[in-house]
Amino acid sequence: MGSTGEPDRKRRHFSSISSPTAAMAKKQPLSHLSEGKKLDTAVLQHQNQKLQQKLEAQKVEHSALENKFSLLKEKQQPYNSTLKTVNKSWEVLVTDLETCSNHTREWINGEDVKHVPITKGCISLPTYGNWCN
Repeated sequence: MGSTGEPDRKRRHFSSISSPTAAMAKKQPLSHLSEGKKLDTAVLQHQNQKLQQKLEAQKVEHSALENKFSLLKEKQQPYNSTLKTVNKSWEVLVTDLETCSNHTREWINGEDVKHVPITKGCISLPTYGNWCN
């Protein structure tokens, strides 16, 4: 396996890449890449600036909404105790009506209902007084 000429072809191949024309062709894509990188950097910086502006606007809006929420919470406070009182009264009314309904059902079925005071069509409820038909 002596010298068959293949090493010369390989050398020529390598030497053709290192020629000044090839070097110039190599540098052009690099300069394009460099210019492209500069453009990409400029675009990214511009996008970053726009995103920062949007973020700042959203922070301001978030702060305004937090303040509004806080004011609404303060405004709601006096109503909370009233709402609790109404809710408790409603629950007592429902319980009393269920009890009254059960006693009436027992009375209609003829069961012993000594604990249900009925007078002239009225049912006496301990919390709300008499309810009459």
